[in-house]
Amino acid sequence: MRLTDMLKDNSIPKDLLKMIESLPQAGKIALDNYYNEDSDFYKHASPRLIIPELSCDTSIDGELYHYTTIESLNKIVHSKEWLIKQKDFMNDPTEFQYTIDFGVTILDSLNATSDEKRLFAETLGQGPFSDSYIWSFSKNKNSQTLFGNYSGNKNGVALGFKMSEIQAVLATRFAHGKTDPNHFSEGDAYVFPLKVIYSKEIQFEYLKPVVEEWLFAKRSLEQDWNDMKSIIENCFSAITLFALDFKNPLLWQEEEIRFVVANIHADNARHPETYVGETPFVKCNIEDPLIKEAIVQTGNSVSLESLTKMFSDSGFTNIDIKKSDLPY
Repeated sequence: MRLTDMLKDNSIPKDLLKMIESLPQAGKIALDNYYNEDSDFYKHASPRLIIPELSCDTSIDGELYHYTTIESLNKIVHSKEWLIKQKDFMNDPTEFQYTIDFGVTILDSLNATSDEKRLFAETLGQGPFSDSYIWSFSKNKNSQTLFGNYSGNKNGVALGFKMSEIQAVLATRFAHGKTDPNHFSEGDAYVFPLKVIYSKEIQFEYLKPVVEEWLFAKRSLEQDWNDMKSIIENCFSAITLFALDFKNPLLWQEEEIRFVVANIHADNARHPETYVGETPFVKCNIEDPLIKEAIVQTGNSVSLESLTKMFSDSGFTNIDIKKSDLPY
């Protein structure tokens, strides 16, 4: 519904109409964007619209590959446990900050004040999904970039999985089998796969109208606290999702698809299950059928026979073990 239509609605209390009419232009635009399903903001902030666009369809049984080293694989198969890293400790330490900085750049183009830009960055840095963990995959089973990133000594292996099975295992473990988010409670977790977006043009398309809406709502907060607070919270939820999904365009060769485990806690603090050094992780059990394939990096000194024995000694069977198609 457009704001102009709301103002013509005789069922709306007069004091509410008076308050809306007294809002500055920024507040009126923010309200209009918030309720108007045709607005740029609504199209790029409504969970109903953006989650299907940013996520992967796990009903399609596509193959995904996780790159690791033979040494790490040995620990995984012997423990039958996968450690999933907290979002602030990924290989790119500026990853989440990337979207915050991009948002500040957009605010700068909108003539935001220094205080507004500082508040945006500080609040988003402490926003929702702080206790989130990321398990990274790629559809590319022959990625020279990923073999190089994760196995500098030619000791890499790409492990093949089915996307639907990853979702099922993580949802059972962290969402406790619940499928309706409306029934989630503290201690559960949202589990969802995201197609990482590297295109700055697409990132800008999503981020700009939401950042602008935040600025309009922030500037009208004193005049209409309840509505503008709801709008600001909606903005931060959307931007936080973007921050989990947007990456520096220079890293496009990773071709990443990631599964996010976002724990629900009232305090919004980290609640890892274990640490390796100072890095927080949560754990996921790895059962025999989950790993479908193991592709050994070209030049790896580990033989297919020894890798087969590593798996079978730990009870993993029927894994297709082969060499990479890469020439070097």
